[in-house]
Amino acid sequence: TFVTRLLQSGFIAPDDLDRKFAEELHANEILLLAYYIAAVNIESERLRAIYELTSTLTATLSYKRVLDSALDMGYTAINPDPEAGDDGKLVSAVLLFKGDKLRIGSARRFTNADQKVSLLGAEGLLKRVFDEGEPVLSSDIGYDPELSRIVALRSCTSAYCFPLRSGFNVYGVMLFAHPDPHYFNNDRVNMLDIIGRQAV
Repeated sequence: TFVTRLLQSGFIAPDDLDRKFAEELHANEILLLAYYIAAVNIESERLRAIYELTSTLTATLSYKRVLDSALDMGYTAINPDPEAGDDGKLVSAVLLFKGDKLRIGSARRFTNADQKVSLLGAEGLLKRVFDEGEPVLSSDIGYDPELSRIVALRSCTSAYCFPLRSGFNVYGVMLFAHPDPHYFNNDRVNMLDIIGRQAV
C-alpha cells in the first residue's frame, strides 16, 4: 500500500519500479509495511466489535443482553490484542438506578461481594458524571469516596465513566477501569464513547 501510494502520488515513476524493487527496497520499508498491516488489522477488529454491538442491539429486546454485549464489545474494542498483556486487568461495569440507589446491572471482573454493592452516586466520580451529564476520565479511581467500596476497583488507577441517559434523564453509568494510569488514551476513549452511545 505504501509503494502504491508513492506510485499514485508520482514520487515513483512506473518506469523506475523494477529498479526500486531490485536495488533500493530495504528491510526498513518492509518492516514499516508490517506495522501498517498490524494497525489495519487492529482497526478492523475494533470496527467489527462496533458492528457486533449494533447487531446485538437491533436484534434483542433483552436489556441485560444489551448491557453484557456493551461490556464485552468495549473490552474487545479497546483491547483488540489479548496477548499484549492487558488481559485480565480491565474492570468494567454498568450501574443502573433502582429507586434512589445505583445497583450493578452487569459487570466484568467484579467479586461476588462487588455485585451486591449499592451506591448513591452522591460523591466522587459518579457525582461528577451525573452533575455534568458527560463522560469523565479519572486518574485516582482507587481513592474515590464511593467507588473504592468495590474491591475490583481498588487496584485500578484510571477510569472512564460514561453516563447512560434517555433524553435528559441519566439512568446509570458505564464504567471501565484499569491499573495503568495512561491506559485510556484518545483512541480508547473514542471507542468507548461510540459503544456507550450505541448501548443507550
